[in-house]
Amino acid sequence: MAFQKAVISFAIVICIIYPGCLTQLLDGCDNRPKDIVFILDASSSIWPVDFHTQLKFLQNLTKTFNIGPSDSQTRVGIVTFSNSWKVEFNLNEKMNKPDLAKAIRRVRHLTGGTNTADAINFVADNMFLPENGARHNSTKIVVVITDGESYYKDKTAAASEKLRQKGVSVFAIGVGSQIDLKELESIASDPSDKYVLEVLSYRGLKKIESILRQRTCEVIMASTIATTTPATISSTPRTTIKPSTTPRATMKPSTTTTTESPTTKEPLTKRPEITKTTPAAEKLQADSEKITKNCGGKPADVFFLLDTSGSILPSDFKKQLDFVGTVVGMFDISPDKTRVGVSTFSHEYNPMFGLEQYHDKDSLLGAIQSVPYSGGGTDTGHALKQLREREFSRQFTRPSVAHIIIVLTDGLSRFPDQTRKQAAMIKKTGSYVFAVGIGNNIDQNELSNIASSPDSNNDKYAFQVTNFDGLRTLKNILAIKTCEIASFQRDERVCRTNKTSDIMFVFDSAYYGYKMSNLILDLIQQVSMYLATTGGKIKTGIHSNSCLKDSIRPLSANPIEEVQDYDTLPQLITDLRIKQFMSANGGRGTSTKMAVVFVDNTLSKTAELQVLRSKFRKINFIFVQTGNEVTDNKLQRIAGKAYYVVELQSDSHATVQHLNTLLCEGI
Repeated sequence: MAFQKAVISFAIVICIIYPGCLTQLLDGCDNRPKDIVFILDASSSIWPVDFHTQLKFLQNLTKTFNIGPSDSQTRVGIVTFSNSWKVEFNLNEKMNKPDLAKAIRRVRHLTGGTNTADAINFVADNMFLPENGARHNSTKIVVVITDGESYYKDKTAAASEKLRQKGVSVFAIGVGSQIDLKELESIASDPSDKYVLEVLSYRGLKKIESILRQRTCEVIMASTIATTTPATISSTPRTTIKPSTTPRATMKPSTTTTTESPTTKEPLTKRPEITKTTPAAEKLQADSEKITKNCGGKPADVFFLLDTSGSILPSDFKKQLDFVGTVVGMFDISPDKTRVGVSTFSHEYNPMFGLEQYHDKDSLLGAIQSVPYSGGGTDTGHALKQLREREFSRQFTRPSVAHIIIVLTDGLSRFPDQTRKQAAMIKKTGSYVFAVGIGNNIDQNELSNIASSPDSNNDKYAFQVTNFDGLRTLKNILAIKTCEIASFQRDERVCRTNKTSDIMFVFDSAYYGYKMSNLILDLIQQVSMYLATTGGKIKTGIHSNSCLKDSIRPLSANPIEEVQDYDTLPQLITDLRIKQFMSANGGRGTSTKMAVVFVDNTLSKTAELQVLRSKFRKINFIFVQTGNEVTDNKLQRIAGKAYYVVELQSDSHATVQHLNTLLCEGI
């Protein structure tokens, strides 16, 4: 195989020397069947303008391929990833160049973390199946593009090894200065100097278009020359970084001595298989009727975070699962009503299944009983952080229902300060947190720090039992309290108004920078999702610069997801006045026109002049003050009423609630 690759490389060098030969060789590539899947990093660390540059790179690259449905042509699929993966399209969906180019343009920026392992695992198991368009005689290629380190490097390496063992040639492209070269090498095929590419920025991708094209050609021609099958070719020994031969799970206390190879061990994020050991429906019936009556049919997103550290006996962990199953059995489970997710934690965070996975009670109860015991330490803070950023993020929760987290733990967390900090952050998102302490090793202060505490009444959200058998005494209490929250929270999260309003959010992202701009966008998204519950009475839009998550979106009754492209705050307000409320951009002549402008303490004279001109066009202003000093007298005078100035507090949830009230009621 090394000799064959050398022959192809030598042939391409000769072609570079003699014009015309390279065209013939590349034509030879185009007449060979190939199935190419791109795995694209779509995490929050990528600026939207850079994400679009990445898509432009794919458009230019795929233009050079012979795209089509025949057995001798090229097929392309794309999977994006952040916290989880998303199939943009399969190999058998975009079978001509115009459709492919259009589909690439429509790929959306997910935002979130960098779970590379899950994406590669999914591609290995699904994208090259015949029903998804893969062909048995094709050369199979995966191109991974990422700008940072993955969540789990060992899992990423193991997933990549599994992919290569299936006969897939894997290219790894690292973008930027945060790349771990060793991790790229663990993803890519051998040799790494051929299959690993690095650029300093997304603009630099353009420089490697021809290089990647050439190297994919080398793979295709080599697989054609070879007399062995692709699976044999890709299984040659690797000389680069390999995953550890000791799976992570074998480091934890275990009740079995069996170990598994990393290439066959499933990742910890694998969803549990459903077993037949579900609580009997008749045992839950009486309590279920009582709880359902209290709930009044109100929906909720409920997530259980379960301690599975080494201090818990496997038999007690089973009692914990039985308790969760009993509580869940009292809820009305469906996509439109209550949804439930479960994660476990020890010194590691282990997602079991998300809110979107199980939509009926039987399969959900079965999945709960299948949650595995692991053992280890107790890093509660890390678990809360991962839960907030991943499974319980706004990407997966519904905006108009109560968000409830139930934490069960039997001991002290490893880092109490971090636990307190992460619990505070998750509560600031508007989630309600119940904390259940089990046993005598519980720190009451820590339990109170984890739990929500309205009116300083921690007893409403924090509970303690002396042992796991005592959990039975909490089942009805916890279920009823969860239902109570769902009942009043749903009404609280729906904007009920008879007024029609067109609302534009305005801020200068170039001034605020990446971190603050994303905080502002996060706040706008929360408010817009609340206002989207009006059934179209309120439309919202964003007016900002181009250096973040997509930069302008016209007025729409749907939650805000995108933005556009402009300069400085005075120009933004000028443009707002002239055209953003026009009917061509979604404005309605009879609606109240409102602008929510983010300012750092006060306005410049130029910006103030543009605001005054805008008020002549009956545009009302609310100013959100982001500076540290409260100098809002001038802003109050410009706004017209003092309560039209809102201070952006460190507790963004309070600011969101304030804006929700002002914008829902209208000015």
